[in-house]
Amino acid sequence: MSKISNRQWLFVKRPADAVDESCFKIVKAEVPDIHDGQILLQNLYFSLDASMRTWMNEGPNYLEPLVLGQPMRSVTLAKIVKSNNPDFPVGRNVMGMNSWEDYSVSYGDGFCQLLPNTHEIPLSYYLGALGPTGYTAYFGMLDIGCPKSGENVLVSGAAGAVGSIAGQIAKLSGCYVVGLAGSDEKCDWLVSECGYDLAINYKKCDDLEKKLAVIFPEGIDIYFDNVGGATLDSALANLANKARIVSCGAVSGYDTGETPSTPIKNHWMLLIREAKMQGFLISSFMHRATEAAEYLGENISNGNITFKEHIIEGFDCAPSALRMLYAGKNTGKLIIKL
Repeated sequence: MSKISNRQWLFVKRPADAVDESCFKIVKAEVPDIHDGQILLQNLYFSLDASMRTWMNEGPNYLEPLVLGQPMRSVTLAKIVKSNNPDFPVGRNVMGMNSWEDYSVSYGDGFCQLLPNTHEIPLSYYLGALGPTGYTAYFGMLDIGCPKSGENVLVSGAAGAVGSIAGQIAKLSGCYVVGLAGSDEKCDWLVSECGYDLAINYKKCDDLEKKLAVIFPEGIDIYFDNVGGATLDSALANLANKARIVSCGAVSGYDTGETPSTPIKNHWMLLIREAKMQGFLISSFMHRATEAAEYLGENISNGNITFKEHIIEGFDCAPSALRMLYAGKNTGKLIIKL
């Protein structure tokens, strides 16, 4: 009987600009043994997220840079197949930060969450609307954006996994919500299914700053920023007094080797509008994960929040699917199913 191997995608080259398949190499290793306090996980899904590109760079970040020659990492959903940890029984599913490999070893510490033992919710949802994606939208919009009924909200990257949910949370708070997306199809989806009041295809907009001035004559109260760069600059020019900017991401610079990729000219508007711009990491809010899950679960169940998943099957597809993410070719939360 042949021994089970552990496929791994190693990170072997730091990209100078756009990430591609040459940054990775597939190898086979032995399935690792576990020691006291450890669990052996069989990975079932890999989450593909824009911030993964920043981990490939050297220098300071919210996570340590990836080490060349070591497995690529991402948030994963996995099944416990062996356990020397009484808090993590065999057969249960967990979400956590693991590697691009078939089997991973964990102590169950840090960003590792035991998932509910239910068949009513598709497992993949815990990487999307009921996982880090939904939590990011929830805490970013409600804790930092602090929406009030009647306020004006702009969301960039609005058709993305986080942006689409953030805008819907603002709508549930009684706000007027406008989204920026990169195709007419995505804009139509935001309005017809996500309930956005308006969506703009930024690729067809010659002067976004002027366009926003027309749409928001009284200014933008909350800007949920997933993009950074020139888009952020256009929003800064159109802030309302006491505006809040939720700095969730800067994807315009992630795949260029430069973050941000465009200098910000209008930062002085923060001063004259007495505005607040705040970044955040979802890891700082994980102690309130149950709160977010209850809110999101209830609103998904009653149809107040909708979302899309883009699931690609096959371990071998991981590097090409990651490239798809930065090219904006996915429609919804991008996930690899092993």
